[in-house]
Amino acid sequence: MQVYERAGVTIAGLATRTTNQAEGDPNTGLIGPLYQRFFSENISQQISTADLTSRYAVYTHYASDHRGEYDLIVGHAVSGEQPVAAGLTQITIPAQRYLRWQATIAQPSDVFGLWVQIWDYFSQPQAYQRSYTADFEYYDFAQPEQVEIWIAIQ
Repeated sequence: MQVYERAGVTIAGLATRTTNQAEGDPNTGLIGPLYQRFFSENISQQISTADLTSRYAVYTHYASDHRGEYDLIVGHAVSGEQPVAAGLTQITIPAQRYLRWQATIAQPSDVFGLWVQIWDYFSQPQAYQRSYTADFEYYDFAQPEQVEIWIAIQ
C-alpha cells in the first residue's frame, strides 16, 4: 500500500451528521437524502468559486472511529476560504498522509463495497493507523465510472 502526502484543499457544499449504523437503515439514513438535495437544488451552481471538474464527499469531525458519528460534506473544491451561501458548509481537508483505494463503480452500492474493504483492511493489524481527521471520496468528472477513497493516516 502506497502512502501519499497530500496538500490541504478547501471544500464547500452541503453537510449532515450521521453514523454508519443509521445509514444501514433506509428509514434513518441521511446520506441518500443529502445527495438528492445536492443534485435537485443544483448546489454546484451556488458555490461561486467551485471547481466543477470534480466532486468530493468529505467525512470529518469523527466522534470516535468509523462506528461513531461523523460529518459528511458533499461539494466541490474552492479557491481558499470564501464566504458561502446560506445553508452551505466549508471545510479544509488538512495536508497529511493518506492511503488511497480506487474502484470502478456502476452504482452507489459499489462505493459502499469499497468502504467495506477499507474497514476490513483497518480491522486487521496494520503498519498504518487511521487518524480520523478527514477522509474523502473523490469523483473526477473526466472519469465518471471511477471513485477514489482517501483515508488519512497517522
